[in-house]
Amino acid sequence: MITEITEPIIVAAVFSKGRITPRQFMWRDRRYRVEEVLGQYHYHKGVYRQNCYSLRCGTPDIYEVTFDTEDMSWRLDRMHLEG
Repeated sequence: MITEITEPIIVAAVFSKGRITPRQFMWRDRRYRVEEVLGQYHYHKGVYRQNCYSLRCGTPDIYEVTFDTEDMSWRLDRMHLEG
């Protein structure tokens, strides 16, 4: 089941060699540790880049998050829940 969220989150990420790798995020007072980045892509919203990631955090569920370079913010866009 896919659930649309579109809520701000707090992300700990590694910025290295021009790449961003999310390591964990906080959403609704819960910490999610990223175990695997399943995929990533980007697109432009005007002159600002949107970096999108599909993440797995220890369960079969998949979390889609976006880093918005306009205001340097992160958001949880949707969740793909298994079971």
